[in-house]
Amino acid sequence: NNSDNCPLIANSSQTDTDNDGTGDACDSTPNGDTDNDGVDNNSDNCPLIANSSQTDTDKDGTGDACDSTPNGDTDNDGVDNNSDNCPLVANADQIDTDEDGLGDVCDSTPNGGGTDGGTGGGTGGGPSDGGAGNSGIILGASLSGIIPVTGGQLQALSCDENDSTLLADQFKGIFSNLCGYSAMLELVPTPALPGALPQNNTYVGGINVMLFQDSELVNNIPNDASVVLEFNIPESLDGKNLVILFWDSGEWVEMDAVFENGKLTLPLTNLGTYIVVDRTSVGQAEPQQTASEESLFTISLNWLKNIFKSLGGG
Repeated sequence: NNSDNCPLIANSSQTDTDNDGTGDACDSTPNGDTDNDGVDNNSDNCPLIANSSQTDTDKDGTGDACDSTPNGDTDNDGVDNNSDNCPLVANADQIDTDEDGLGDVCDSTPNGGGTDGGTGGGTGGGPSDGGAGNSGIILGASLSGIIPVTGGQLQALSCDENDSTLLADQFKGIFSNLCGYSAMLELVPTPALPGALPQNNTYVGGINVMLFQDSELVNNIPNDASVVLEFNIPESLDGKNLVILFWDSGEWVEMDAVFENGKLTLPLTNLGTYIVVDRTSVGQAEPQQTASEESLFTISLNWLKNIFKSLGGG
C-alpha cells in the first residue's frame, strides 16, 4: 500500500499520466489540472484560468473566463457581439463617425442625417444605391402613427398586438409574438456586403435583420415566434428574375422566397444578412425561330432535295 498510487483501486500498471503521485485509475484529473479548478486539462475549456463552472455562453468551446468574445462574435471581427456596433458586418476598428452607436460600415447615414422625428419619412435612395430611404420605420396598432427613426435604431416590438412591422426602403420585416424583444432592420449597401456576390448575380438591395433581448443580440428566433421578410418590387424591376440570398457560414445561399402581388415573401428561420439579386441574364432561352424563318428553311430543304433527285441521286 505504501507504494501503490491507487491503494483502493486495482491498477497494476500504476499509470500516472500527470505525474502527480495519484494513479490515473483514481485521479479525477488524470491529465493534469494546471489551473487547479478541479477540471481535467483535456476537457477544461479554460485550462490556464480557473473556471470550475465551465460557463461558455456562446458555446464556442472556449469558456467565458478566457474568451475575448464571451457573448459571441457573429461577424468574426474580434469584437464581442454585446459591444460590437456592427454585430453582423466585420469592423474591427469600430469607427462611428456620427457617434450614433452604429458603426460606419453598417450605418446608412455614417456622417449623420436621416430622419429625426415628425410625421414624414425620408426620401432616401433606391434599393440598389444603399440610400437611407425610410430606414427603420415601425408601425404598430399601439402607436399613434408612423414614427420615422434613424436607420439602425432599436425598436421595441409590440406587446399589445401579435405583429410589429418595420420598414427599411423596399424591405419590410413582420415580427410576431415577440413581446419583450427589440428588432433592427439595417440597409446593407454593396461595400458592406460580407462576401462577394456569386457570378451572374446583380445586387438590388440588402438588409440586416437583427433581434435583441435586454439589449443583447439574439442568435435564433424563439420557437413560438416568427419573422417574415418582404421585398416590395419597384416598377423598374418588373419582369426581372429576382432571388433572395442569405449569408450563411461564409457563402451566399439561395432562399425559397414566394413571388406574389409584386413582392417577394420569405419566412425567416435565421437572423442575419439577406440580399435581393437580379438573375435575369442567367438561363435565358435561345430565341425561337419565327414562322417565316421555319418556312424559308423548309422551302430551301425541299429545293435541295429536288436538285439531288434531278442529278440521279434517287
